[in-house]
Amino acid sequence: MAKSQTIKTVFLALLMLQSLTVVAYTDHRNAKVDSAERVLNSGRHLSDKERMDCFYTLVRGYLGKDTEKHEHYCREMLALTYKMNALNMRENALNHLGLQHYGKEQYEEAEHYFLWALAVTDSMRSDKRYTEKDIDDNLTQLYGALGNLYN
Repeated sequence: MAKSQTIKTVFLALLMLQSLTVVAYTDHRNAKVDSAERVLNSGRHLSDKERMDCFYTLVRGYLGKDTEKHEHYCREMLALTYKMNALNMRENALNHLGLQHYGKEQYEEAEHYFLWALAVTDSMRSDKRYTEKDIDDNLTQLYGALGNLYN
């Protein structure tokens, strides 16, 4: 009887520990979307870089979680890349829009955004701000996405 009670106690303790672990889990990517949205909505003046950092955090954080917010912040990010002439972040925004459409099984739209992102990446070759590693990272990501799309 004591052995049975000990087993039950250990089992309950493990079950409670597992429950606490689940409650403590927030996001494995540590996206912090609430903080980024609070900063954007704070009313304080943000530099373009600060605004871009918030958009990038939100785009990454909302992918696969909230389609409307993800697309909204992708478009905000994309518009800001033109103001800042930030080609690498433009590629990121376009890639995320492609992933968004891919997830919704809108394959032609996904292809459109992935190919646009490839063109942006290609234009990075003539811009000394970007290294071959930046370009290779983008190409790896985009060719992987296109491979999944065409498969």
